[in-house]
Amino acid sequence: MPDSDAHDSDDSGVVTTGEADNSVGTTHLTESSGPAEPARDRPPDEADRQQWSRPRRRPRFFSAESLRRRGGRLATLVLVGLFAYFALSVVQVLAAARTSQQPYAVGHSTFIVVMGEHSPTAPISADTRARLDQALSLLQAGAGKKIVLGVLPGGVLGPSAEARLLARSGASGTDLVELKATSDDSLLAAVRVLAGSHSVIIVSDPLNDLRLRGDAASYGLGPEMSPASPSGSGPFGDVLTTGQQAFAVALGRVFGFSTTGWASS
Repeated sequence: MPDSDAHDSDDSGVVTTGEADNSVGTTHLTESSGPAEPARDRPPDEADRQQWSRPRRRPRFFSAESLRRRGGRLATLVLVGLFAYFALSVVQVLAAARTSQQPYAVGHSTFIVVMGEHSPTAPISADTRARLDQALSLLQAGAGKKIVLGVLPGGVLGPSAEARLLARSGASGTDLVELKATSDDSLLAAVRVLAGSHSVIIVSDPLNDLRLRGDAASYGLGPEMSPASPSGSGPFGDVLTTGQQAFAVALGRVFGFSTTGWASS
C-alpha cells in the first residue's frame, strides 16, 4: 500500500513534471520559433494608382489658355478705364457749361469771337441769333472792342447775314471782323494770327465751352468763355450734345483738339 501511494505520488509527480515540461517546452518553442517574416507591401489601392498615374503639370505662362485668360482681363481693365475717362469728361463738360453769361463775368479783351461758320446767304438760326445777341451785349458793355465772325469760303461777296444783323442792331462796320473758316478749330487758328497770344472772349453754347477752351489754349490764346443761351433741343438733344462734346474733349486731350473739327458748333 505505501508503495502504491508512493507510486501514485511518483506518477502524479511525474505527470506534474511532464505537464510542466510540456508547458515549458511549449513556451520555449514559442519564444524560439525563429525570426518573424517581414510584412508584405500593401497592394496599392485605387487612390494610390490615380496619384501615381496623374501627370505633373508644369505652369505654362505662355500657354494659349493662360494668354487668353490674361488677354480677357486686360481687355476688361481697358474698357473700364475708357468708360471712367469718358464719364469724367461728361462731368467736366456739364460743370463747364455753368459759366456765367453776364458780361461783367469776363475780363477785358480786344476780340469777341462768335463761334460757328456762317454762310453769306444761309438763314440765321435761333442759336446763332442768341450768340450774336450775347456778343453785342459784351461789345456794348465794353468787354471787347471787335466782334469776330467765321465765314465759310466761297459764296457771294460782301458781309454775311450775321454781320448785317449786327450792323442793324447797333454795331458799326469797324466793330466787325470776318474770317474765313470751315470749323471751330480753323476759326481759332485764324484768330491766333489776328490776335497773337492775347486773351479772347469766346461766345458759343454752354456745352461747347470746355472743348473750345482747350482748343483755344492749344493755339496759345487765353480764352474767356461767355456762353449764350441756347434755343433748346429737348432732353434727348442735350444728351446727344453732351456725349458728343465729352467724346471730343476726351479725344482732344489725347490726340490734340485739331482732331475735333467734327464737333464744331
